[in-house]
Amino acid sequence: MPIPVIIGEMGCYYKNNDDQRYEWAKCFISTAKKYGIACIVWDDGGNYQIFDRRNLTVIDNATQYLQGFIDGLG
Repeated sequence: MPIPVIIGEMGCYYKNNDDQRYEWAKCFISTAKKYGIACIVWDDGGNYQIFDRRNLTVIDNATQYLQGFIDGLG
């Protein structure tokens, strides 16, 4: 019988590395999907930030990163 698994915190540190973060996100999510593992993306408001909580928008340097997750889902 399969055992449900959730990866509760995961993310890729931002250091002006948009292309690498895209590839990491795509690979990570596609591998997790392959094994039926649900993931929760970490957003600490700092170097792992994705969402601007004050303006309720995705921050500029996270759009390509998020696209990697979407593309990784196939």
